[in-house]
Amino acid sequence: MSRRLRTLVVQPYAERGGSESWLLRLIDATDELALSCVLLKDGPMRAELEARGIPVVVHPVGNNPLELLRPTGWLARGLHRDPPDVVLGNVLKAQMIAAPAGRVAGVPTVWAKHDHGYDRVLAVPVGRLSTRVIGAVEELAAPVKRADAVIIPPPLPDQLPAPRDEARAELSARGVPLDDRPALVMVGRLVPFKG
Repeated sequence: MSRRLRTLVVQPYAERGGSESWLLRLIDATDELALSCVLLKDGPMRAELEARGIPVVVHPVGNNPLELLRPTGWLARGLHRDPPDVVLGNVLKAQMIAAPAGRVAGVPTVWAKHDHGYDRVLAVPVGRLSTRVIGAVEELAAPVKRADAVIIPPPLPDQLPAPRDEARAELSARGVPLDDRPALVMVGRLVPFKG
């Protein structure tokens, strides 16, 4: 077996959402990576990673853009001391720290872009600082304006949808009025960190 790719993941959020699910499924789908992780916030994601045997360092970062400077220097020093083969910045905030730190330390970085946040202002410059860009879909990669962007779609759900009768029984038990007309239900969640 060939040597596993030493990959440092920089992960800004510690609650499990879409980008975190994408990352965990990517991790679970391969044994070709020797992973370690820097979490920029402590929370449930830490236990998810540690349960997979991934060493985690928590280095808290605030939400003010100026608060990204100190962790960038901290990460650059760490990359210089013990350089991985690649750094994966999972979402914009992570890559805003990982890309300049990687550039200073001479370590390639990959930006996993999961949303359109700040595309007008930051997509092109952060994309240029990144060695590679991954988009969950083509529409996410397009604002970066890189022909070499790679598309890695989000993984499918762990379970198949419930059969019709079971789904209707669950909706009825939750107080959703149903009749014989078709019903469209959209499930989402409200979380404080989404604003």
